[in-house]
Amino acid sequence: MATKATVHSLRALGESFPLFTLGTFLSTTKSLQWKANYRTMAVSLVSFLQSNGLTTRQVFDCSTEMPDDFQIIVGDLTDEGLIFYRDAVPKWMRRLDKGDSKDDVSSLNKSLASMRES
Repeated sequence: MATKATVHSLRALGESFPLFTLGTFLSTTKSLQWKANYRTMAVSLVSFLQSNGLTTRQVFDCSTEMPDDFQIIVGDLTDEGLIFYRDAVPKWMRRLDKGDSKDDVSSLNKSLASMRES
């Protein structure tokens, strides 16, 4: 079983190392609906991270259209944000793949609450 990356090992990748790249998702489809779904997912994720103090700065103004080259990089996240991203975001994305609404962040809320309780 692989060990989880530590904050130190994630930071060692470099502050500009990309964790999330919208263009990667967009390049997998020609469907305008799927592209819209991926944008919704990205805005939901960024909004959640920012509103819960998991970012080091305002990563994106969620009231504007997200550019195709949008990224979340290591330096965008606090230490708590990195741990949260590592532990909760992949699970959330798997739920979205199984059909959950792309703007449903309820599982992220549960994961964050659990993480902050421990």
